[in-house]
Amino acid sequence: MSRFSELKIKDSFWLGRVLPTVLVALILGLLVHFFLFSGGVVKGSAMQPNLKAGQYVWINRVSKVERGDVIAFKGSVADPRHAHAGQYVQRVIAVGGDTVRFQDGQLYVNGRRVKQGAIATDQKGPGTALSFGDSWDLQSLSASKLWKKGDRSQKRVPKGAYFVLGDDRSQANDSRYFGFVSQKAVLGRVTLPAWAGTGQQRQAVNDGRQQYWA
Repeated sequence: MSRFSELKIKDSFWLGRVLPTVLVALILGLLVHFFLFSGGVVKGSAMQPNLKAGQYVWINRVSKVERGDVIAFKGSVADPRHAHAGQYVQRVIAVGGDTVRFQDGQLYVNGRRVKQGAIATDQKGPGTALSFGDSWDLQSLSASKLWKKGDRSQKRVPKGAYFVLGDDRSQANDSRYFGFVSQKAVLGRVTLPAWAGTGQQRQAVNDGRQQYWA
């Protein structure tokens, strides 16, 4: 009689091969989603006509953010007035160290005119002015009590932050109202996939950095 107990393991195709493959794929998918790329569906009208409600977008979490890029960021962090806000999608107008000025229907960053070719003509002038006036800069905007306390009385965009505007300026709740967006609040750069939107929309969203300066 044997003094040892033996267990004969029957190899299972599903347990031995398929399940580990599925688990590895799942883990890789989660890593990509949380650290590299993810997707989302646009809600709201702040970025019309270039991004419309219901459109699917990519969020690139590793791309460097530049002027003209469209980004997704945590609304509740950038805009504490709306504590339950979800993700905002808007366009980067200025980065850390930049000055911003609006005058006579034109937008200037560091004294240089911004092209703004991706937005409607009425949004370049009246839509950008609204109640802020036909002429404003960061110093006048940041005097508002609507802005976060830490963002007030600024002449330049602080280091590690962005000044953002919606493409539909007359409808957008953007930096004019709540102040700067910190890098920590940014989820990533937004782009339209090849199958989404029109060619003009994809160019306006995906190539904003190349078409930034006038």
